[in-house]
Amino acid sequence: MATYHILAGRLLVGIAGALLIYCSLFLYKEEEGGLENTLEQWWQRIRGLHARAISLETAFLKTVAEITAKGFAKLFGERLFGPKAIAASICYSLASLLLGLDLLDLGLESKKAISADLIAGGFFLLFLLLGSLGPYINRPISKRVWLGCVLLVAGIWLSLTQLPGLSYEHHAHEPRVVIISIVCMLPLAIACDFLFIALTRHMLTWASQSNSSVKITVLALSNLSLAVVLLVLPFLIGLGLYRLFHIIPDYLGTTFLTASLSNFLDTLVSLAWLFVALVMLLHRIIWPLIERPIYALYRHHVLTDQKKLVFFGGVALVGLAIPSVGKALENIVKAVHV
Repeated sequence: MATYHILAGRLLVGIAGALLIYCSLFLYKEEEGGLENTLEQWWQRIRGLHARAISLETAFLKTVAEITAKGFAKLFGERLFGPKAIAASICYSLASLLLGLDLLDLGLESKKAISADLIAGGFFLLFLLLGSLGPYINRPISKRVWLGCVLLVAGIWLSLTQLPGLSYEHHAHEPRVVIISIVCMLPLAIACDFLFIALTRHMLTWASQSNSSVKITVLALSNLSLAVVLLVLPFLIGLGLYRLFHIIPDYLGTTFLTASLSNFLDTLVSLAWLFVALVMLLHRIIWPLIERPIYALYRHHVLTDQKKLVFFGGVALVGLAIPSVGKALENIVKAVHV
C-alpha cells in the first residue's frame, strides 16, 4: 500500500514539474498575462475568505465563551460559594472519582464482582443526574434540600462500597483509610472546581474580546497548565506522600490521589478547550501558508519575468519524481559548470 502512495505522489510531482516546464517555454504572452490575472484573483479571493474566516472564528469563540459562562451559572449558580455550587461540585467530583477509579481498575486489571460494577455505574449516573439539576433549583430552601440529598447519597455510596465484595480490590484491605480520605478530599475537590470555573470564565472572556493569535496561544497554554494542575499535580503529590509516609496509614497521600481523580471531568473540559484553541491556531497558520505564496507569485510576476525560475523549478520536480532523470540532470549541470 505504501508503494502505491509513493508512486501516486511521484506522479503528481512529475505532472506539476512538467506543467511548470511547459509554462516557462511554450505559453503565448497573452496566456502568461491571463495566468497573472488568475493569480491576482486567487490572492484577492483567498484574502477575503481569510478575513471572513477570522471574523467567524472570533464570533465562534465569543459565542462559545458566553454559552460556557451561562452553563456554569446555571449549574453552579451566580456565586461560587453557595449551597448550589457546593452541591453541584460534590456531585461532579464524586462522578469523576468513580470514573477515574474504574479507569484505574481497568488499567490495573483489578477484579471486582459484577455487583460492584453495577453499583459504581449506577452511582456515577446518579451523581451526574443530581449535579445536572442545578438549572431547576433556584429557591434558597430547595438549594439546601438539594445539598442535603447530595450528602445523603454520597454517604450511602461510601457505605455500600465498603461491604464485602463491593470494594475496590486495591483498597479493600484498608476501607477506613479510603472513607476518611474521600471525606477529606471533598473540600479540596470543591476548591479545585471553583478555581477551574473562575479561571475558565476569565480566560474565555479575555480571549473572546480580541482575535489576536497571542490570546489564542495563551488560552491554549492556560488550559494545558490548568489540566496539569488539576490532574497531574495532585497525583504526583499523593504519590510522593505515599513514598514519604509508607509506614503509617497514609490518609494524606490517598486524599491527594482521590482529589486527582475527582478532577477528571474538569481536566477533560480543559483538554477540550485546549483542542479548540490548538485548532484555532492551526487555522490561523494555514491561511498565510496558502495566501502568501500566491501573493509572492503575483507580486514578482514569476510567470512573465522569472521564467528561468519556473523552468528550473519544473526540472527539480521532475527530477524528484523520477530519480534517474534527476541524476542525469545533475550530471549535466556538473559537466556544464566544469
